[in-house]
Amino acid sequence: MRILLHVLFWIFSSFLIVFFIGKKGSLSFTLAFTGFLLPVVITISYLFNYWLFPQYLFKKQLFKFVLYGLLVVVLSVYLETLIVLWALVNLGNYSFNNMTPASHNIEQLAVALFFVVFLSNLIYLVRRWSVKEKDSETLIQFRSNRETVQLSEKAIDYIESLGDYVKIHSEAKVFTSREKISKLENRLPSNFIRVHRSYLINTSKIESFNNTKIEIQGNKIPISRKYKPEVLEKLKIIK
Repeated sequence: MRILLHVLFWIFSSFLIVFFIGKKGSLSFTLAFTGFLLPVVITISYLFNYWLFPQYLFKKQLFKFVLYGLLVVVLSVYLETLIVLWALVNLGNYSFNNMTPASHNIEQLAVALFFVVFLSNLIYLVRRWSVKEKDSETLIQFRSNRETVQLSEKAIDYIESLGDYVKIHSEAKVFTSREKISKLENRLPSNFIRVHRSYLINTSKIESFNNTKIEIQGNKIPISRKYKPEVLEKLKIIK
């Protein structure tokens, strides 16, 4: 489905470029010219979406993002210019009169192409934001006192195992359930980590910690020897 959406988007983008370039000119020239421009647009779009955004923007390395972003823009304009020169020689027979007006106007062409890039970037960012929002609203469902409870994972402070039942400590109250702590761990997102065979914590609720214990809502939760390496790695503590 994801690949299909990408294909459909680039087909739609191709029509936009064809319409922009070929308003005044032959269809054969427009299709050939678009065929050479489209790979450049796709490459620039994916460089932003899958390299510059995740590697620099999302990690708040703004200087590198701006620097490499400008380099990508300059490179794309350079490639665009080479394509225009190639079209002038091979499609226009050394005459701009044989080309459509939009195809040899570098500035207008750059604006049109970067509009498509911007559209691709916007769709990518909106989709990422919506997925992130959906993940952040994860609900966990369990049985407590013969009732089915739905609780946002954000509201959970930590889960405590007491043999054949667990206590789910939340912002509002403590729920008791027959669920196994291991099953709850599998259903919760990665910000929940096991620090002890009897404790599963929400890392976003940590108030303070050291190498042996973690404090959440005034409760001191021990870090067992078995889980310590993984906990220290995730919390980035230098032993």
